[in-house]
Amino acid sequence: MKRFKGTPGPWKAVYNCDWEDGANATSIYSSDEVYVADVYRGYVGSEDLTEVEQKANARLIAAAPELLDAAIMAIEHYDEFFKGVEPPEDLPWVPVMREAIKKALGGSK
Repeated sequence: MKRFKGTPGPWKAVYNCDWEDGANATSIYSSDEVYVADVYRGYVGSEDLTEVEQKANARLIAAAPELLDAAIMAIEHYDEFFKGVEPPEDLPWVPVMREAIKKALGGSK
């Protein structure tokens, strides 16, 4: 399976005030302090984003490397467990997880 080629995790969300007018950002940094991204509110396109939503979005982004690793491990374990055997059809999380992994890695599994 392909592996993530971006900044290695874990990442953390750090809340900071950007401007005196109250526009704020929550920054995402890697564990070795590499800047990854910002989640803004109060700027064009994010005027209606609340502080609660902004911080929740940033926490989800910060958790992404660990969530991706866990999803890959789960699918690899699933594939190994059902190797040569017909897997159950009532596991709706499997195709959802495969698509999420594909989306995160930017291509096919």
